Amino acid sequence: MQYYEIQLFDEFVLRGNMAVIHCPIPNYVSDYVKVTSWERMDGFLISPSIVSGKYGMLDNGDLYIKDTTEHDSTYNFRCHVENSVTKEKRTSRNYARVIVTEPHHSQAPRISRRTNRITVWPGERVTLPCIAQGYPVPNYRWRKHFGDDLILPGLGATERQEGGILIFGEITPSDAGKYTCYVSNTMGEDKMETEIIVQENVVASIYPKMSRVDIGKNATFNCTVSGGPIDSVVWKKDMRFVSSNPRISFPTSTILHLSTALRQDAGMYQCFAHREYLVSQAAAQLVIGDVAPKFKITFPEKIIRSGSFVSLMCVATGNPAPQIKWTMDGIWPLSTRPGVLVSTYLSNHGEVFSYVNITSVDVTDSGVYMCEAYNDAGRTVHARRLNVFGNLFIRPLNNLSALSGEGFSVLCPFGGYPFDSIIWKRGMECLQYLLIICFLIFV
Repeated sequence: MQYYEIQLFDEFVLRGNMAVIHCPIPNYVSDYVKVTSWERMDGFLISPSIVSGKYGMLDNGDLYIKDTTEHDSTYNFRCHVENSVTKEKRTSRNYARVIVTEPHHSQAPRISRRTNRITVWPGERVTLPCIAQGYPVPNYRWRKHFGDDLILPGLGATERQEGGILIFGEITPSDAGKYTCYVSNTMGEDKMETEIIVQENVVASIYPKMSRVDIGKNATFNCTVSGGPIDSVVWKKDMRFVSSNPRISFPTSTILHLSTALRQDAGMYQCFAHREYLVSQAAAQLVIGDVAPKFKITFPEKIIRSGSFVSLMCVATGNPAPQIKWTMDGIWPLSTRPGVLVSTYLSNHGEVFSYVNITSVDVTDSGVYMCEAYNDAGRTVHARRLNVFGNLFIRPLNNLSALSGEGFSVLCPFGGYPFDSIIWKRGMECLQYLLIICFLIFV
């Protein structure tokens, strides 16, 4: 705790004018040491809440005395202070008094105590000081600015004027604005302007709270800020700063617009509203909706000779990124093996590329190649035949199961090329709809 003392000084004032005694708290403790009251030498206490026709306290703790007379010179005053952190109380080391002097000639009023601007919170007690000296004793008039007009403030139950001091018992946002104090007597006039800024807690909110869009669509978040003017608005996604780029723009500081949404755009978006040391944040969620897979590129049916290189490719999109699996004749799964490479990867644009590369194709590689893309939203299938010149054959099938009343299909798992037709039979009976056994007929 730093040591400090408070030394008071006498104040001179012309009879009939307002006097002010200052309680000078050292700068190095003034942030947390405040004046709580004044004590007259006879024990009479003057606090900020006192309602008196004679005494009062300004917001900075100064004591003011109205309508001074020679009798006021007989009183001495001292100030009491308190540390808001430690709650330690102290008293000024001496008393001070007001020395009332007689005016020797008329003089126009001159304002000696003025405040250009004050910033307060709603509900606080506020004093606007406008203290002058002159002779004859000057009159004080307060006016509030409304556009180009000046009007007398409407003094309510919590507002009053004591001499040149305008007092608000509980300030409200409607009291904010510019005020002018006019001080006049028969010798002239002086005036001062001051401004009350009633600051409110900065409160930020985002609309919509949750936005669900499909890949490729646009999304917009609007950050609404209440509580008076703000210095800046900062946006973050998943606690990382967001700046403008080809897909993210800020039409205003409080609006974030996202174009052509990608899956990686999903997450929590936050706006932070700043005003001096105050900050408020709000968050909203962007959900990228599931999109069933679609093929962008597929392979055609091919007719090739043994020993050739062949590559079959499927390119699919979807959200989430689809998985791709390959099968032969819709039955046997394909995987990498000597001479055959099955490869799948995800591009930077969210497209899934999948290949089946056969280094040296053989007639046994012929058949229907099926590429299936699937995710949580659905599936899609592309199938085409790879025909390799060579003798025809049928791959053996194990028994297959089917549900009564349900549809059932199976491909004829054959290879070789050329062929003329495929016939299905049960026993010796040719079947038109029931696919069980196939026979190949070729020229």
